[in-house]
Amino acid sequence: MKIVNKSSKVVFVNTQLLMPDDSIEISKEVANTPSVKALLNSDPAILEIDNSAEKAAEAKKAEEELRKQIAAEERAKIEAEMKAESEAEEKAKKKAESKAKKEAEAKEKAAKAKKNKEAE
Repeated sequence: MKIVNKSSKVVFVNTQLLMPDDSIEISKEVANTPSVKALLNSDPAILEIDNSAEKAAEAKKAEEELRKQIAAEERAKIEAEMKAESEAEEKAKKKAESKAKKEAEAKEKAAKAKKNKEAE
């Protein structure tokens, strides 16, 4: 935990000298001592807890989660596009095969009709 001296006075915290507007890292045990609690709760506050490092860590974590979510959405979008493209190709292939089959049947039918006509 980080604390900041917000007063214009020099403060001693757990045998450490804390100049005005300076900050130091302290443990939760030290923060829970009566002297530090009194300085934190004084009016105007002499010491304040500096949560900027924790807030920055939380913001970084939230940003990373957002990046992961965006990446997952992009991946899903690309996979969906690839699947749609694959399905379209498969559909076109089946359509071409069906057309080729119909043309072959039509040619065969025409050839039989021609053969029957010649036989007459």
